[in-house]
Amino acid sequence: MAETIHLDPAASPATVEEVVDYVHRNVAPRDFDALVSAAPLLQRLALDTALVHARVEKALVDMIDGRRTCFYTPQSFVIASVGSILLRGNLWCPTGPRRGVRSPRDAIFSYYMAHDHNYHFLTVGQFGPGYLTEIYETDPLAHDGRPGTTIDITLLEETALPTGKVMAYRAHRDIHVQLPPDSLSVSLNLMVRDMRSDTQEQYAFDIGECRSRAVITGYPDASPVSVQASLVELAGHLPDAGIQGLLHDLCGADHIAPRVRRHAVESLRASAWTDEDGLLRLARRIPDSRQWEARLLD
Repeated sequence: MAETIHLDPAASPATVEEVVDYVHRNVAPRDFDALVSAAPLLQRLALDTALVHARVEKALVDMIDGRRTCFYTPQSFVIASVGSILLRGNLWCPTGPRRGVRSPRDAIFSYYMAHDHNYHFLTVGQFGPGYLTEIYETDPLAHDGRPGTTIDITLLEETALPTGKVMAYRAHRDIHVQLPPDSLSVSLNLMVRDMRSDTQEQYAFDIGECRSRAVITGYPDASPVSVQASLVELAGHLPDAGIQGLLHDLCGADHIAPRVRRHAVESLRASAWTDEDGLLRLARRIPDSRQWEARLLD
């Protein structure tokens, strides 16, 4: 949901160190209100017009010198990563010859892809007109998270992220669709994550024309749970007794995401695990994702 923060015209740019220090002292990973309290400071950080330029310049120098850059996707880069705190920058480019015409590059920027997040976060426009976005609200406990499930959603607003505007997104409750900006734009994100962020699902959706219902289409490939599930699936193809034993232990680990545990069961079945009855008992203990996550959701 959008939060409009009115900045003192006399405010000076904040530093990365100031933001990190404030968040470290005042914001717990699951405390949405505490995170919103950092919005004015993030907005002041966006006043530093050299911040993004310096990171892009350093990335180019690192490329020339053969070093790893701060970019971890073609459009996103790390500004600071300290403990549970992540500050990142994002470049948003117009991708088609005109608005409404889709481009093969849309997938790079996740344009037109409705999705939620498994953590609260703040974002601020740092440069340009900003991407357009549709924001919807849903009840994360009203569905079991299975692909193909239809859920009720409510359109909250259609808005943009121009320079200086701060928006706050709630984990699992806010679904958004990003559309290309008219010209190059930059945003800064502030996230405070914990270990649970690596075990909770993130979802992709197909929003119908009426925009009051959506269908869960699956899980983003880059989400932590998707990466873990893929690793478990691949591990099952390795003929190694030690790996099979670890997969068996993972099946019964209650702190592991249900989807990962289900993949572990299937991997063991594919590897001709001898204790089929024991594996079946473990499989029956695995809850639905939302049933399991209910204790973690705000």
